Amino acid sequence: MFKPLLNRLLLPAVLLGALALPLASCDDDDDDKVQPTPEKTLYERLGGYTGVKSVVDKFLVNVVTTASTSSRLGNSFQSLINEINTSTTAMPGTTAFDVPRVRLLQHNLIDQIGEAAGGPLKYKGKDMGPAHAGMNITNAEFDALVAELSKACDSARVAPADKATLLGVLAPMRSSIVGR
Repeated sequence: MFKPLLNRLLLPAVLLGALALPLASCDDDDDDKVQPTPEKTLYERLGGYTGVKSVVDKFLVNVVTTASTSSRLGNSFQSLINEINTSTTAMPGTTAFDVPRVRLLQHNLIDQIGEAAGGPLKYKGKDMGPAHAGMNITNAEFDALVAELSKACDSARVAPADKATLLGVLAPMRSSIVGR
C-alpha cells in the first residue's frame, strides 16, 4: 500500500536529481580549478605587527646609537638623546624604550609603517610637516635615517625586494620632513 505511493514520490525526486547533476557540472564556475592564492601585503611579508615592531625597534636603536656617537644625524635627535641620557642616568637599569618620548615615537612608527605597508594599523600621530616643524632636518640627515632603516631591515632579515618596497613607500615623506 505504501510502496506505490513511495515510488510515486521518490521517482520524480530521483529523476530531478539525476537531471540536475549533468547541469551542475556543465556550469562555468571553474570550482574544480585551483584558485590562485592572493598575494600577501607588504605588511604580511614583513611579519605583521611583530615584524614591523622588530624593524622599528632595530631602527630606533640604530638611530639612538648613531646620534649619540656621530654627527651623521646632526642635531635632529640631540634633545631626544639628552632626555634618554638623563633618564637612564637617573634610573639605572632603564633603557631608551622606557623614556616616554621614545615609546611614543616607537608606537607612531609602528603604526605609520604598518599602515603604509598595507596592514590594519592606523597612524594617529601628527602630519609629517607639523611633526618636524622647527627641526631643520637636512637631506643628508634624512638620507642617514633611511640608511639606518635599511640596516634595521637587514638586521630583521627583511627580503631585499620588500625592503626596497618599504623604502619606496616611505620616500615621499621626504618633502614633508626636510627643511621644516
